[in-house]
Amino acid sequence: AAEAAAAASELQLEEDGEHILDLPAAWVKPLRLPRYAIRDGLGLDEDDSFGQREIRSLCTETRWAPRAHPRGVVCRVVRYADDARLCEEEVVEHFADREDGLFLRVRRPAEGVTEEHFLPGREDGLRSLVETFGLERDTRFFASARTDALVRRLEVFGRKISEWYDGEATPDRLEFRSVTFLGKESVVRQAGLFPADPTAAITTGDPVPADLMVTSVTPTLAATGGVYVIRKMAEKFARNPALPAHRDVAKLKFLLLTQEIEARYHTAEGRVVPNTRLYKSRRAATTDVSEASAEGHLDVTMLTEDSFSPVATPYEKEVDFRNAVLEQKRCFEMLKQTYKGCTEVLMGTREAEEAAPRLVEDAFAEASRRVREGVALEDKDDGDDGSATRRVDYLAPFLVDVPDPYNMDEQTALKVQMKCEKALRRRHIDRMDIIQRHLQAEQEALQRRQREFSRTRGDGSEEAEAEFQKAISDHMFRIGVLRARATRQEQVMMEKLQELMATFRADNRLSAIYEGKASAAAGRR
Repeated sequence: AAEAAAAASELQLEEDGEHILDLPAAWVKPLRLPRYAIRDGLGLDEDDSFGQREIRSLCTETRWAPRAHPRGVVCRVVRYADDARLCEEEVVEHFADREDGLFLRVRRPAEGVTEEHFLPGREDGLRSLVETFGLERDTRFFASARTDALVRRLEVFGRKISEWYDGEATPDRLEFRSVTFLGKESVVRQAGLFPADPTAAITTGDPVPADLMVTSVTPTLAATGGVYVIRKMAEKFARNPALPAHRDVAKLKFLLLTQEIEARYHTAEGRVVPNTRLYKSRRAATTDVSEASAEGHLDVTMLTEDSFSPVATPYEKEVDFRNAVLEQKRCFEMLKQTYKGCTEVLMGTREAEEAAPRLVEDAFAEASRRVREGVALEDKDDGDDGSATRRVDYLAPFLVDVPDPYNMDEQTALKVQMKCEKALRRRHIDRMDIIQRHLQAEQEALQRRQREFSRTRGDGSEEAEAEFQKAISDHMFRIGVLRARATRQEQVMMEKLQELMATFRADNRLSAIYEGKASAAAGRR
């Protein structure tokens, strides 16, 4: 029994936390190895630092922890075309925490193709960028993030530029725009087509027909690789329900070399053949088509015609032609703006982002950066008396004429306090006046409805009685809500005034008021 009692007491002591032997503390300090110290000490480059590589027969896969790679790479898969793993067929890189939103890049060196995909949130709305070196560049955007509703832009270097838009988001319902080039301006001039020469040839070696002579008014457009002579431009538009089909343009084609404009209209419901007109200037080849008019210098040819649609009058043809000329000028200007925004600005931005990639900095990265820079990790003192003043200075509008706001005498501080309190009262009084005006208007409407019903009550119909009761109930409900708002506004004003007085007492700049009151009270004692 004694042994059992001793064992029970010992067990109780162990449960109470006594006689428990803890491991002694180590006499050495804990070992801390920051990532940047390991990379700098071992001389690892950015591609090998903290990466776990797995080698297979025809590919290698390397993984990094988030933020371990200076470019934000978290995974890289390299596929090879040979067993010796010397010829790279495809390189796929996944990114994380990039400020530019890049999360995937695919490179195929043999084809010269580079694909980049981005997350939403960029200022330019870039979604993906696919470029084939020396051949084309395909750029896609988030249409909702752009003011021009541009969805896609495909540039075939030196040949054609195509742009797709969200037709529901553009004011003119534009869905597609393209420009086709004849060749570089320098090549065209060298071929003798400035001025026109029917025997000359372009880079293709084919003779240029006499009706395709480049005139002095043929516009040129700066694109990737140089300045090119425009052969034609085209635009497509979505259907506008507000216009009849025979007046709603579906496609405009501007043939700049022959000075022609082809306009195709939408097909009416149940019809197969649309109306298509061709405007051609009969002036000299050096004359712009915009200078032609219906005074004998313009030929209008119906290429296709819907026999069921109304016949257009000469005036309507003249109006449509002038609108097409204005659209041609606008199309040319928009092409220049799009090139500047999508090629010069966008590609310049991408080059700068790739030259110095930045990662989104979290709390741990900021602490690591401060340690490397030798900056002490200090917590911000939110309890400082001037912190609220630095964030939102409620006295700023009333301290304009005060030379030194932190050394005000009692009279100046009292004036500032009174101005601030008066402004607060005025704001709440204005709100109460608005509520009172609405309340008075509802009461007058109720009285007016009662008088009208009193005059017309002789018919005695149940429908009129029910309608009157419903109207009275609605008026009384709104009146009750407005009265409750007025009462609540008075309570809010009193609460705000009490909070403002407490803020006054806690503000060091107004301490002269309360120090003077305290000294006066002490003198009276």
